[in-house]
Amino acid sequence: MTQRKALNEKLTARVAKRDGYVADQRAKAPPKASSFDRVVEDTLKAQIKR
Repeated sequence: MTQRKALNEKLTARVAKRDGYVADQRAKAPPKASSFDRVVEDTLKAQIKR
């Protein structure tokens, strides 16, 4: 159980680091209006606001 807890903490730290990296790369990239990912993201943001 102790080993599992340690691995989960390690995984959580790595996921947070990856999420930060992805956010930085997305901020650096020029926005593409026709990008599928951007359209999905915009749609989800609009639905969350409701």
